[in-house]
Amino acid sequence: MTTKRELTVRYGETSRSTPNRILSFLLIVGFVVVVTWAAVGLSGTDVEGNVIGWEAFDREVVVDLEVRGTAPEGVACVLRATDPYAVDVGYQEVVVPDPPATALVTIPTVVRAGSVIALGCAPVGDDLSVPPPDFPPGVAIPQP
Repeated sequence: MTTKRELTVRYGETSRSTPNRILSFLLIVGFVVVVTWAAVGLSGTDVEGNVIGWEAFDREVVVDLEVRGTAPEGVACVLRATDPYAVDVGYQEVVVPDPPATALVTIPTVVRAGSVIALGCAPVGDDLSVPPPDFPPGVAIPQP
C-alpha cells in the first residue's frame, strides 16, 4: 500500500496551501475591481452626436447633426469636413443648447468637402477629447 508521503514524492503536492488560495483570490478580486473602474472611467458621458446627413457646396457644407443625451447647459460637438483624399477642409465646434435635438450646422470650408464626421461630443464645460484640426501647411482654418 502506498503512503501519502510516497504519493507526494511521486506526483508532487496535490493540494494548494491556504495562503496561496487567499492570495490568488485577492489578485482576482483586485483585477476585477481595476477593470471595472477603468470601464466606468473611460465610458465618459452619456451624450453622443451623429451626422445624419450633409450637403457640400464650393466653400461650405451644411450638416444635419443629431445630438442624443441630456446636458443642462447644452452639448458641444466638433465636426470635421475632409476632401476626397481625407485632408481637412473644414473644422468647427458647435453647441446644441437643448439636447436631445437635431441642428443644421454650416461649416465654412477651403474647398468642396467629400465627407463630414462628428469627432466627438461632450456637455458644455467638459473636456472634448478630440484630435485637433489637421489642415495642410499654409492653410488657415476657415472662419464663419
